[in-house]
Amino acid sequence: MRSRLVLVIRSDRKTLYEQKTPLFGNEVSTKFPSAAYEIEEAGKCLALERSTAGAFHSIRCLEAGIRAISRCLGIPDPTKARDRNWGAMLGTLKIAFDLKWPGSSNRLSGDGEFFDNAYAALAAMQNPWRNATMHLDQKYTTEEATHIF
Repeated sequence: MRSRLVLVIRSDRKTLYEQKTPLFGNEVSTKFPSAAYEIEEAGKCLALERSTAGAFHSIRCLEAGIRAISRCLGIPDPTKARDRNWGAMLGTLKIAFDLKWPGSSNRLSGDGEFFDNAYAALAAMQNPWRNATMHLDQKYTTEEATHIF
């Protein structure tokens, strides 16, 4: 035992580490397989109370959503671009979104409303969560990281 380090995980965080079922459910697991590793790692980091690492992996999951949105809009994947960054990715989505639903009245129901809400959620995460997470100036508490997760 002298050559081993034993860690204890709080019982209420056990399922985040063991993950006998997909943490975000079977539907997310099936539809977003590219995010599986990040979801699993986010859960494990939260279980180990490595909150900033958990937030980091949670934020990385969002690229799977951006890829799915780009496919729905019929545009090239903005996460694959040479100069990819969050602002550029959102800008690409916004341009495609505005071309497909040019007036605000077109965004009040159906697909227009869904994409308007999805874009707003991603844009709202840009500065307080995504950008801050990618730089050294932000550390997260367990509560903040769990919220992001």
